[in-house]
Amino acid sequence: MILQALTEYYRALEQKGKIAAPGWAPVKVSYALLIDGDGALKQAVSVQTEQMRGKKAVACAARHVPPRAREADGRRGRQFPL
Repeated sequence: MILQALTEYYRALEQKGKIAAPGWAPVKVSYALLIDGDGALKQAVSVQTEQMRGKKAVACAARHVPPRAREADGRRGRQFPL
């Protein structure tokens, strides 16, 4: 019964947007990539928002993303800049 209650509580928090879905995590991102059905890059869109942190304006946008792919040897996949 305790595990069922915890599962229901987790799902309720997930629906409210207070926690990420299993396997997803919040990551700071600067751009979203728009890709067409053929996989071609259509546009790179800035998703940065300025927030004041102390005396500095910081551009950050936290988005929930799936985990990164793993290489065949178990290392994390590489991230390639645009």
